[in-house]
Amino acid sequence: MISSDQSPNLRASVVDNSTIDGFLDNSFFVSQSAKGTHRSGLDAVLLAATIREDAKGLVADFGAGCGAAGMAVAQRCPAVSVDLIEINTSCISHCHRSALLPANRHLAERLSIIEADVTLNGTDRDKAGLIKNTYDHMVANPPYNDASFQGSPNADRAFAHVMEPGMLEKWVRTAAHVGKAKSELTLIARPASIIELIEAMKGRFGSIRLVPVHPRAEADAVLLLVRGVKGGKAPLRVLPGFIVESEEGEDVMRGRTGIAL
Repeated sequence: MISSDQSPNLRASVVDNSTIDGFLDNSFFVSQSAKGTHRSGLDAVLLAATIREDAKGLVADFGAGCGAAGMAVAQRCPAVSVDLIEINTSCISHCHRSALLPANRHLAERLSIIEADVTLNGTDRDKAGLIKNTYDHMVANPPYNDASFQGSPNADRAFAHVMEPGMLEKWVRTAAHVGKAKSELTLIARPASIIELIEAMKGRFGSIRLVPVHPRAEADAVLLLVRGVKGGKAPLRVLPGFIVESEEGEDVMRGRTGIAL
């Protein structure tokens, strides 16, 4: 068990098979399972890097996992508060642990944790705390492998990785419900999901901008960063690709700069 008086070290093992991992040059730390559900890393940092440092208001981190993306947004953007929205009880426990770490004291007052299923609809969604017209920005890292993916035998890890049919539409539907007018939704997805994602955003989020993410120069894009504006009308734009193994990529991973989207 992690107590509130522990000083975390990067990836330091603890007795309950968890780790404490540093992000953005160890500017904050995340408690997460060593072997259980999806472990946070590149995806979370890339997603958070798309939020402008001067952003204001309330941010929702959909499917927050152990909270790395939402906490990275809070670290980068001092004028926002962040709701970490997650259904997995183990991940929620890690979010609470992270909020209690002394090294995260500078973020704790701007973090809230909501146990909710983002695929809910109607009154069930509101009862879970996903209230209409609440958020200025939303970030989401939904499971992006389709059902043909040979997932982990660990049920929690498989749930975090494998996309059920229609899941993207449900996530975008909820984002449209909880987002304010002109709010922004940013997702990270596989290129194979782009048609389904664009269809899900149709009539809900427009002015779509897309950044392909390449592991290195000359390599195919393996991920997409996609942003839409609630009620936006501008045509879709494909922006220059982001290369992870580059000087810019190093700066983003260390929290020195963001990704223009």
